[in-house]
Amino acid sequence: MFNPQILALVQAGTCAIVVVSPDNERSISLQNLGIVGTGFLIGSRTIVTAGHVSAELHKEGVVGYRRMAAFATLSPDGVPGFDMVPTTYMATISGSKIDAFDIRSSADISLLRLDRAVDYPPLRPADEGDLVVGRPVAVCGYPSGARLLFGGTDVERVGPTFQYGFISGVSPSNFVPGSHATGFLASYLTAQTLSGAPVFSDRGKVLGIHWGGHKPFGKASEMGAIGFCVPFMYSHFMLMFGNAAEVFRDMDSK
Repeated sequence: MFNPQILALVQAGTCAIVVVSPDNERSISLQNLGIVGTGFLIGSRTIVTAGHVSAELHKEGVVGYRRMAAFATLSPDGVPGFDMVPTTYMATISGSKIDAFDIRSSADISLLRLDRAVDYPPLRPADEGDLVVGRPVAVCGYPSGARLLFGGTDVERVGPTFQYGFISGVSPSNFVPGSHATGFLASYLTAQTLSGAPVFSDRGKVLGIHWGGHKPFGKASEMGAIGFCVPFMYSHFMLMFGNAAEVFRDMDSK
């Protein structure tokens, strides 16, 4: 079991990535909260998400829509809601040389800049030796957006969900140290809009970023049971975004 305090910290630093139409901006609800993916804080103003989530967020033709990060909150009188923070696109990495073996990662990572600093806890990259087959993991995010259940139900929720599993395979090989891994598989339930979610260890350190899943149950199912992840060791991040000095200052500020 994962420590409830660690789960609470990860939940606080995880956000929904949303687009809000001009018509809905003054009255945002769960029904019109356009969740396109998941993200997580790595500094007071920096969000990590999947590259294709950022592409959906900033695709051409979306005029007048607000791009936001939505953090689940609880008001002083106990009413759940979202803290909506506007975002700005920073950078995307897709396919990058990340190690001495000259193996190119299928990286699918974007950085988003928050328009204002927030006080939610940033999540930290895992250590190099943590990416081991069989290690228990959890993923925190927004599968199926804000819906609680599938099948057209009106029941919805405020806040991310947790799924549990373990690392089931590392690319290019289970025998390659974590510092040279270019991707990994994990066994947990996945669904649309979970992309960009942090996959973390029982210590609360982020091992990877969820970017896709496999659906072994046929086309009728919206859920998959194998998650595809990009590693999030600090050395990988340095090599992919080494010229983003502003990001590293933000990461080191908290």
